[in-house]
Amino acid sequence: MKASGCCCLLGDDLGHRAVVAEGPAVADGDVAGRGGRLDLPPGAVGRKADHGTPGMGAYQTAKFAVEGFSEVLANEVGPFGVKVIIIEPGAFRTDWQGSSMQLHPVGPDYEQTVGEFNRSRRLANGKEPGDPARAARIIVDVIVMDEPPRRLLLGAGAVTMAQESARLRADEIEKWAELSRSGDFPSAQ
Repeated sequence: MKASGCCCLLGDDLGHRAVVAEGPAVADGDVAGRGGRLDLPPGAVGRKADHGTPGMGAYQTAKFAVEGFSEVLANEVGPFGVKVIIIEPGAFRTDWQGSSMQLHPVGPDYEQTVGEFNRSRRLANGKEPGDPARAARIIVDVIVMDEPPRRLLLGAGAVTMAQESARLRADEIEKWAELSRSGDFPSAQ
């Protein structure tokens, strides 16, 4: 299947409200038997809530919103041949944590968490391993695939973060499985 309609809504730039407002409208234009793609990049930090980043609560919450919406949207428009691709980039050499980001002073109580993370962001700025041009080429190549991935991780850091998150979540599920199962009615009822 060739992509007859394609839209890339950037979660970082538009925010999750724009994705929720525009996603169905874009998909509606593609459901008349033509198929298409809806590409939504919440970013790999959407997976990081199990060990969230200090000072990034609002940002990571928006990422989770885009990710959750994308999963539901994929199930809604999949029968019409519309593919939803959740693009999860890691750290790329853009201006994300440079001059486009304002870092505000933190109080003494947050110096060890938010303050430390802010300092590490400034030190890492311009040294991110991800190449935006390579990522763009990968995205373009994936968009025209007959069977694209539901989730496209970009960069080695994104893969590592996703693997670590999956491991942590699987470990927690296993640890609490017996207690979790005990919430059902006894099987005799």
